[in-house]
Amino acid sequence: MNTIAVFVDKITPRKNFIINHLLKNLLKYECLLIDDEKVFILFNGPRINYTKRKIIEKEIHIVPNGLLDEENIRPIEIKVSVFKKVKVFFENKEGDLPFDIFSAAFFLITRYEEYYLNANKDILGRYDFKDSIAYKNNFLQEPIIEIWCKLLLDALKSKFPSLEVNKFSNEK
Repeated sequence: MNTIAVFVDKITPRKNFIINHLLKNLLKYECLLIDDEKVFILFNGPRINYTKRKIIEKEIHIVPNGLLDEENIRPIEIKVSVFKKVKVFFENKEGDLPFDIFSAAFFLITRYEEYYLNANKDILGRYDFKDSIAYKNNFLQEPIIEIWCKLLLDALKSKFPSLEVNKFSNEK
């Protein structure tokens, strides 16, 4: 099984959770979270740089928007755009993927928006799905995180052609 190294400036619980979830649970790769730049540069294999600055040429660079460095929950204004016919958010034009896949996936998987202090809830405290970003932007019925993982996998394969492609967790 291939191992993918992911460089971060600082390892946080949010980064640890979502990076391992996407790479290990969904894409079925071993994941090595690294916060030492020298170790990252010396790593011999597929690499993802999840910092604001590009480090080396042979890496997938994903620019973080900052959500995974935070510890609190705050309302976030989400602007949805389209990349390769796929809805994305936390857009950034500087990385190899034009959006922060890790923050976007964390936002959806944790149902982050349901925890806003001003979130609209019914008398029983339930969040109305019609208030969700997924419903409002017509991707509620799409396996959007798996689609994003495929975009990430395509980017990895373009830089690291020898990367073995594993079956997704939802494939038979």
